[in-house]
Amino acid sequence: MILSAIAGLNADKRARALATSHPAGSAPKNPIVLVHGLFGFDTLYGIVNYWNEIPETLQAAGAEVYVATVSPTSSVQVRAEELLVQISRKYPGRNVHLIGHSMGGLDCRHLVTHLLPRASFRVLSVSTIATPHRGSPTADVVAGSHITEIPGFRPFLNLFQVGRGDLEAFKSLSTSNMKDFNARTPDVPGVRYLSYGCQFVPGICDLVCWGASFNLLNLKEGENDGVVSVASAKWGEYQGTITGVNHTEVVGHKVTQTRPTDVLNFIGGVQPFDHKKFFLDHAKYLATNAEPDPYHTMNVGMGMTPDFRGGIGGQSSGPAPIFNPSFFPEMAAGMMMGGFGAMGMMSNFGGAMGGQGFMR
Repeated sequence: MILSAIAGLNADKRARALATSHPAGSAPKNPIVLVHGLFGFDTLYGIVNYWNEIPETLQAAGAEVYVATVSPTSSVQVRAEELLVQISRKYPGRNVHLIGHSMGGLDCRHLVTHLLPRASFRVLSVSTIATPHRGSPTADVVAGSHITEIPGFRPFLNLFQVGRGDLEAFKSLSTSNMKDFNARTPDVPGVRYLSYGCQFVPGICDLVCWGASFNLLNLKEGENDGVVSVASAKWGEYQGTITGVNHTEVVGHKVTQTRPTDVLNFIGGVQPFDHKKFFLDHAKYLATNAEPDPYHTMNVGMGMTPDFRGGIGGQSSGPAPIFNPSFFPEMAAGMMMGGFGAMGMMSNFGGAMGGQGFMR
């Protein structure tokens, strides 16, 4: 409890400092809903947050933020239903912006296309970050291995509080399933669909966690972030590729710093990617480009979707540590979706994370 309180105070302090660079009007007037990916959560043991200091930073800039928590291992369909219930309770009659990381982006798409007629809220935009819109070859490997049928698999996940669900997530993320999903899940007119991809080249220590999946994806689909290829991440209005950043670094969690750019970061030659500034910049984009014209709306089921009229990246204030020792389970996806290489999304309690990050 004490560690959790200290971490929260430090996060708020850093968020307020960064948010001062974003004046009034930088945040959308309507709420932002953050939706996590496979093996995701809101907070772990009250200390480690999936969206590392992102909600606090957005709130300090004036945004209204809700962090959704859906079943970590369930199918897209189940997770989307849970998301529908949570947002309906939180924001009845409101407009919302959905931001999904990884599998969370698919939950958002399913909700908008298939569940919006039952919603008590309206969706203005769907932003997806490193989301496997066309599935992932590494998910094919995991689904085909039947690892989820091993008796000790769920108890292992429960050690990190991410075992809840029907264990159908990997099947949902397979390339064959995503072909069917995309055919059945067209975009809804009037909703803005925005997407980002990530790309990096593993350093020596990165190979422990990302090597197998990175190499498989690189062979089959080209540049990738260790879990999702850039090609698979593109959907709707593609906003660009964040380079030098892997699948978990984009939400503020880095394993080690062993790449050439990381050495430069440490000695002060290059500033690392700043995930908090990235989300602040995207919030500003939503405020400018994805808020509704109050005088024009069009009906989509019960959703009343608005009529719109109308590289992101960043530099942090200093170098990140050479090694971040704390353990974080969502990167289990990197392990299992990487041929069971290694597990561990790392949380940095001290501040800025990540390797060199640029948009292109």
